[in-house]
Amino acid sequence: MQRRTKIFITIDVIAVLILIILLFLFLRREDQTVKVDVNTNVPPARLQLPINTIPEEEMPVIFTEKPETQAALVALAISFGERYGSFSSQSNFDNIRSLQSVMTDKMKASAENYKKESRDLFDRYSFYGVTLKHINNQIISLNESETQAQILVKMQKNETKGNDRIGTTSGQDLMITLIKADGIWKIDQAVWQ
Repeated sequence: MQRRTKIFITIDVIAVLILIILLFLFLRREDQTVKVDVNTNVPPARLQLPINTIPEEEMPVIFTEKPETQAALVALAISFGERYGSFSSQSNFDNIRSLQSVMTDKMKASAENYKKESRDLFDRYSFYGVTLKHINNQIISLNESETQAQILVKMQKNETKGNDRIGTTSGQDLMITLIKADGIWKIDQAVWQ
């Protein structure tokens, strides 16, 4: 075989191996999704339980007949929270610009203020970066007409300043208010807790 043919065959084999690995990772990721078991005998309203009979963290709450609504809201809140809070002095707030399409006008104004506050940190350090990773979440409320929801997203925050390669790690919570306008869920408010 000619050298050129061998190179093409090698490139094709590598490409096929990469595709197989990506497919394996994608399928493996789907297996890790949480399966929600919905009891269809429970009414769609919140479950009314006597006070202090079950610890708060174990208390079941049913918000909607459609669990896919809850899953979509949680996914949007988690994605928004991680991206909204993760930035560096080198990225020039690309994270917030990329989220504009899922923000209401009220949230866009709030995001501009958040950028101004964060810029002060950029001036103090040669490098400043924050990375947030989702740990847990809780649906606080979802109205019956399914047009407004509040979700608390608990995250791990890794903050790096200057030449500090390791950074500091702490917890950071974000209360996210979502509203549905014209059939589309958008972030209306995000408040650090």
